[in-house]
Amino acid sequence: MIGLLMMLATTSNYTVYQSGNELYARCQMQDQTSCLAYIIGVQDALADLASANITQPLFCAPVGATAEQLKDVAVLYLRNNPAARAQGAGGLVAAAFMEAFPCPAKPAG
Repeated sequence: MIGLLMMLATTSNYTVYQSGNELYARCQMQDQTSCLAYIIGVQDALADLASANITQPLFCAPVGATAEQLKDVAVLYLRNNPAARAQGAGGLVAAAFMEAFPCPAKPAG
């Protein structure tokens, strides 16, 4: 799933307003308000799409996960994947959440 997301991010012909490099730089600043707001915005958008049955859930963050924890997951992913940071920040945040919080497999049937 992460591979598919990364492939789409690199082959799609869409406008990216913020790259992973830009988000990572924001997240290194003393005031990380814009970093946190961006990451939580991505989380909320993906959760809203799943709750409206527009998409399947891409990740399953644990109940009680804080905004700060979600930011830490995204920043760690950006730090550990510098070659990918030229891609769109939203897709990279989604990939970080998918890697850190995979959804349980649905039983066959």
